Amino acid sequence: MDQLSLNQKSSTIFQTDRTKKSSGFKNSVSLQLLITLFLFGFLGMSSNVFGQFGGPISAPFPSCPQNNADVTNLQFKRLNSQGQYVDFLPTDDFPLGTPIQGAIFATFGGSTNNTNTMYAQYEVFSNGISKGIRIECLFQGIRTPQGTPQNIGSFTWNWGEKLEIRDVFFRWQTGSPKPNSVCDATGGNAQCYYNGSGFVVNTPLVANFSFATNCENRIVAFTNLTTGGDPAVDATYLWNFGNGNTSTAIDPSQTYATSGTYTVTLTSTKSGVVKTISKQVTVYDPSVLNINAPPAVCAPNTVNLTAASV
Repeated sequence: MDQLSLNQKSSTIFQTDRTKKSSGFKNSVSLQLLITLFLFGFLGMSSNVFGQFGGPISAPFPSCPQNNADVTNLQFKRLNSQGQYVDFLPTDDFPLGTPIQGAIFATFGGSTNNTNTMYAQYEVFSNGISKGIRIECLFQGIRTPQGTPQNIGSFTWNWGEKLEIRDVFFRWQTGSPKPNSVCDATGGNAQCYYNGSGFVVNTPLVANFSFATNCENRIVAFTNLTTGGDPAVDATYLWNFGNGNTSTAIDPSQTYATSGTYTVTLTSTKSGVVKTISKQVTVYDPSVLNINAPPAVCAPNTVNLTAASV
């Protein structure tokens, strides 16, 4: 199962709405396919090929030139022990890769407040790797709440991974909301929103880095893997290389005078939140090949050579 996956509750919503949409479904599908549909929903597979709400929509997407409803401020909130989605605290910290149950919240706005019963589709990426297409039916039979964060999908997110959604597509109905309204992906270029590049989701700030050493010299290259914080704000960085030298570069390199093991610390700061991580970096002396040869001799005598790497 993907580490970033749908939960069972959302899959149940899909199954319910799909049943409402397809009244003649039960007499035309074999028992084996029904079992397959159930397993995909229960296991939380994000990729959807079963046509929920008329989706998924694929490229080319509608142009949606009006964009009279839009979405901003995507944030991941965690699920607490009382079953509530809450903001992370600046002091929250977990080992890298720890699974965190939660949901993506989005704030809706735009030039009109006359939208309801919204089909939502987006592709989820974790550390640049696709985790599948997510489809939701939002605000069924009610007006779209504006200005306050709304849950658009529950996930298990791994602490420290970069979370993004791309090919973000919404289609809605207008007029008076109807209790039995059904989310529908189909339609023209009106009453829809599309953002191909999508959004980086605001997750907690997590400092992280990797490094690469070599045997030719004592130069170490560092790669900054810090994630999270407000995507609209740039972070600042302070490196301590453990040899008395520091740097504020994003991805610095450092030449060590002698071999040994050094404690390297990266401090990442954004919007007043400070996170730090330290790792042990072992630096080796360059390899030298020594060849020991006897005095010169003439043919047909032979010469034995010995070599040692130090």
